[in-house]
Amino acid sequence: MVDGRRAAVAADTSSETSAEALRPTPHGRPLTLQIDCRTSPEARKGQPHEITLDTDWTVHTPHDLDAERVAAAFGAYNSCLTLIDRTVPAFRISLHLLTRGWRSHLVRIRPDAWRIPEDEFIPGCCRPHGRFPTAAKAARHLRSGRHLAAVHDVPGWQLEALIRAAEREWGSWEGIRDGGPEIRSLVRESNGVTELWRAGIRPEEIPGMASCAPVGEPLPVAFYIGLAYGRARPGWLQRVLAHRPDPDVAAWLVTLEDEHFERSAEDLGRWLAFGLPRNDTLLMLDSEIDPVLPFRIAWATDWSVHAAVRSLVAWTRVGCEPSLEDFAALARHGVLDVRLTRDTVDEMCGAVKRLLGRRRQGQHAPDRTQIALIRAVLGNRTETLNAIHAGVDHITRLDAYLRAHESA
Repeated sequence: MVDGRRAAVAADTSSETSAEALRPTPHGRPLTLQIDCRTSPEARKGQPHEITLDTDWTVHTPHDLDAERVAAAFGAYNSCLTLIDRTVPAFRISLHLLTRGWRSHLVRIRPDAWRIPEDEFIPGCCRPHGRFPTAAKAARHLRSGRHLAAVHDVPGWQLEALIRAAEREWGSWEGIRDGGPEIRSLVRESNGVTELWRAGIRPEEIPGMASCAPVGEPLPVAFYIGLAYGRARPGWLQRVLAHRPDPDVAAWLVTLEDEHFERSAEDLGRWLAFGLPRNDTLLMLDSEIDPVLPFRIAWATDWSVHAAVRSLVAWTRVGCEPSLEDFAALARHGVLDVRLTRDTVDEMCGAVKRLLGRRRQGQHAPDRTQIALIRAVLGNRTETLNAIHAGVDHITRLDAYLRAHESA
């Protein structure tokens, strides 16, 4: 006959809980605690007694559980039946989160805003829209007894009693973590290991995560959090950072939108190697311009590579695509810096369209890039429209136009 005072919590066979078995305590000892035994679901207090969770999750209570179940069938209530049937299984699952064996799937909205998964959002428990200012605060909420009790629909007072008892064995769920000097040396911030622990990252995970970003320096907390909760692939990161091994660049890369992780790591790395601002780097990546082009421009113009890439970015920013021949013409006219905005180019294109609505037969209209290049050389709107009206539709034809204009 089965001992009615003992009950084994059935193992959850879902994919999540089929992870490595976790015992109630870290050292293989049973977990013993005092807990109220209540005779009504509405009762706020009860008679306390001791219970023990064995290492195989068998629960020992002072009750004759078979008799209690018979009584429950006739309408009686004993909170220890709820404890055994529902709360201890919920605690067993929750322990994976508390010990950081599992992480919730937090979503980064922006640097100062994180959102918890929709399927874990509980009205009246979570912050509005499930948003939190940091990953650590979001993760801490998801580990709270109140939230876990709501997720598993179990009495909060029971689950919190189990969590507190386990904390005495495992150590503070939110306290300071060290990890040793080798692990501390991998994180830039002095209390970084603790920050990462509070964000759901175990100290022993840090070396493996650091190996994804071979930059030769300690990495910021933001890198580890971004890698843990983002979608950046280690191999992709390593290929990008081979061109720009910088810890802050690594922290930025892990926060990119998913679409960028499908782009060429080599191209992104080569644009980063120019030292461009991050928005300009993404602009050039999205433009699909070959990162070799700045070197070709420098050769064609006798500019420095830095000047060439700066000019190329400026033209790309206003929606223009000059060719090598165009850059050579700009260099002949002494035009290096682009002093045009996208709005200015838009307005010039509109003015040219209106002007050439009355153009002579056979006269070609310059495209957006050529209009902007001509404007950059001539310096003002009126001169640009006069030149285009006179038939200049390409920057390389400006030389003849200007010579004729000067000799007139």
